[in-house]
Amino acid sequence: MPHHIRFLLKHAAIGAVAGVAFVGLLLAFDVVGLRHLVLNTSEGFIALAVMTMLFVITFGSVQMGRAIMSLGRDDRRGGGRPQAEALIPIPVETAQRQAHPRRR
Repeated sequence: MPHHIRFLLKHAAIGAVAGVAFVGLLLAFDVVGLRHLVLNTSEGFIALAVMTMLFVITFGSVQMGRAIMSLGRDDRRGGGRPQAEALIPIPVETAQRQAHPRRR
């Protein structure tokens, strides 16, 4: 398996575990009565499955994005588009302004 695919799958799994842990904490602390709703309604387990799936997708995506953005950057010059030279300011003569009365 290519290195970049393994990299993404590893970080997606880390995010998925974090998502499941977050759902577990929500239920353990009974935040806004979620545990009560899941355990005492007939559709509670469907809601739990949907909520867990959405948290797994969200946390997995966030973890993959964080991992990609924290990769090092290759600063070696080579190939690609040529870089423009640095801009140097040049002094320019200006005409004298006429004094205008200030408005109040």
